[in-house]
Amino acid sequence: MVFFREWVRTISEEDNLALDITSISSYNQEITAVRSGYDRDHENLEQINLALMVGSKTYRPVFYCILLGNINDRASLRHFLSTLDDSFGTDGYKIVMDEGFCNKANITLMYDMKLKFTISLTKSLSFTSDAIDEAADTIESFSNYHQIIGSNVFLTTSLKDWGGHICYTHIYYDKTKRYNDRKRFMDRLDKCRALLEKNETLPEFEVPFAEIYFTIDETPKRGSKVIPNENIIREYRNRRAGFLVLISNHENDPVKALEIYRCKETAESSFDDMKNDQDFNRLRVATEQAMGGKAFIQFVALCISLELKHVIYSNDDLKNRTEREIIDEMKLLRATKIEGRHKPIRTELTKLHKLVLKAFLIPEYADIELPGADEPQIGPDD
Repeated sequence: MVFFREWVRTISEEDNLALDITSISSYNQEITAVRSGYDRDHENLEQINLALMVGSKTYRPVFYCILLGNINDRASLRHFLSTLDDSFGTDGYKIVMDEGFCNKANITLMYDMKLKFTISLTKSLSFTSDAIDEAADTIESFSNYHQIIGSNVFLTTSLKDWGGHICYTHIYYDKTKRYNDRKRFMDRLDKCRALLEKNETLPEFEVPFAEIYFTIDETPKRGSKVIPNENIIREYRNRRAGFLVLISNHENDPVKALEIYRCKETAESSFDDMKNDQDFNRLRVATEQAMGGKAFIQFVALCISLELKHVIYSNDDLKNRTEREIIDEMKLLRATKIEGRHKPIRTELTKLHKLVLKAFLIPEYADIELPGADEPQIGPDD
């Protein structure tokens, strides 16, 4: 926490912080936080949940929190925000989240904490349905048409009330999204129906969904029969698919709100980096103390990795180079210190070396501090 109290001071108040949660699987069932829950990687293992907040503009990780593996995203948000508030307060933070965190209690909590937020609403809320119904018949007009980050969308916005609080409500309609929404929806219905007909247990996160769209008819002679609620299914396919509803208590511009929301992918891509590049798809620790230590090391490594990528991809001379290519090139640099010689002998710099040193604001010919004779030498495995 000493580290984090200093670290958060480097975060710009203008940045929107993308919040997301991932699962980290473990074979060790002795750690308290390791529980059975919804595994986002679809592995049949117990897990912890890891919440991570990342700057959408700076790509800088801000804060993380280890959560019990059997708590869903909606329930996890209260714990995460409580930890954040106890540690640094929440003044000045602007958090963006997807609908996985959305329910009435969480939104009211964020208002009560005076937290600035932008969140996607789940379509199961009556607030969402009413907002879509209000806009559906008129949203497809040319005055509402915009091209935003490669997408063609119709949008509208209005100021609504949420329990006495200001609520900027932004509604978007995308025909490409409509097709994808309908396909995902029908595939999800099909999987639920198959499990129900086999009398198998549904995953916990699918139970509310199945209760809305299916009825189980129990008869003494024929047993149970799974009946789709066709009217409700038709309502979603014809009236809800293709829509996205965002609410924000600080962003009144629907174009900017959607750009902010799209940036939440920075947190998702950060999890990919941690799991694939940093080998954090398994805990591989035996104690809670080791788990805490490993998570912190992974976080620091992610900070370094994302800063490296941010510098590379924002530099015109380097953006077409891969991160691995640059690292391998910089490994070739050597400095040899000879007793009695004032300056070390350095490897001749290539053009790429000079571009990298310039991009990272490292003086080309600055003296390189080398370990003294009585200091421990750093080996390749340290």
